[in-house]
Amino acid sequence: PTVIYTATSGPGSQVQVQALATGSGEDLVHWVRHPANPVLSEVPAISGQQRDFRDPFVWREDDGWYMVLGCRIEGNGGMIPLYRSPDLVDWEYLGPMITGDVDKHGRMWECPNFFKLGDKWVLYFSSIHDDRTNTVYWISGDFDGRRFHPETDGVLDYGYYYAPLCIEDSQGRRLMWGWLREGRSISEQVNANWSGVQAIPRVLSLDSQQRLVMETVAELAGIRGAHTQLGAQDLNGEIPLDCGSLSLELRASFAAQGQVALGLAQAADGSYGADISWDAATQELTVTRRDNSLFNDSEPCVAPHELAADETLDLLVLLDGSVLEIIANGRSSITSRIYPPDAGCTGLALTGAGARMNSLDVWQMQPIFP
Repeated sequence: PTVIYTATSGPGSQVQVQALATGSGEDLVHWVRHPANPVLSEVPAISGQQRDFRDPFVWREDDGWYMVLGCRIEGNGGMIPLYRSPDLVDWEYLGPMITGDVDKHGRMWECPNFFKLGDKWVLYFSSIHDDRTNTVYWISGDFDGRRFHPETDGVLDYGYYYAPLCIEDSQGRRLMWGWLREGRSISEQVNANWSGVQAIPRVLSLDSQQRLVMETVAELAGIRGAHTQLGAQDLNGEIPLDCGSLSLELRASFAAQGQVALGLAQAADGSYGADISWDAATQELTVTRRDNSLFNDSEPCVAPHELAADETLDLLVLLDGSVLEIIANGRSSITSRIYPPDAGCTGLALTGAGARMNSLDVWQMQPIFP
């Protein structure tokens, strides 16, 4: 096995360079640095800076290895430089594959991933903003071997999901893992003795409008436990659900009308937990956490989620302790952190106003380790 990684040019240096290493055993614990390191150290002149040049993503084509990196143009926003190599050691700079707009997509793009889905190419990157939360964006379009030509774009997640990486597995699936940032203070993270988790793997595809679609891996069904199911009914009020778990998978379908909300991980007195809601009038999906004193950022997470006239609202919700992942219709995602104070915060309730539920399924999820 071989890895390409970002290093620095020397002790105490903040100049980023790209290096190569080879695994020396099956456990992937020990690695041997390539004698030619760094294999890439020259930041493209167009960048106008030397500090931000990192996170290589490499793939193979018929004419050699290709690599994109996270970078920026001083004062103008993100840039993805493109390289080609016959051997992973000697790299030829092919130019900027795409450059960004600092106002729309932030000042620095990191952790780029670039791959083909069907007959289109997809780029996603994690963007650093000066005036708002760092965000992951995706773009689909065409690639001519040198330049990427965008056609459709969007936000990959409107919450705590950041710096995702993807692979193509042996089944031909494009699988993505994301890092879920913390919502609590640094001191609370230190006291807890851990920080950050990985999201459930997602399978990526494009729909007929070239929008990025996300679904959880089919293997997740293998750890489903007790099952609760509700059939079609109008929603004008609250329906409590007794699922008794802080680890669950919920899938529900609603008519595109009225207001619908799902409250989960609630204490017996209704405190704690979070509310997931969608409003037909605003066409927005919102996640609101109930006890704001637990979090650094108390603002709700809001994702625009417009439904076509013939669409239903299809929600996928995953809860696992402090982790809350929501995907609506495969294309709108909000990931949040909620930190239930004890195992008794298992209240689950569905409410609606002028809404109609088509179906709802909830599974308690089993531990992945026996």
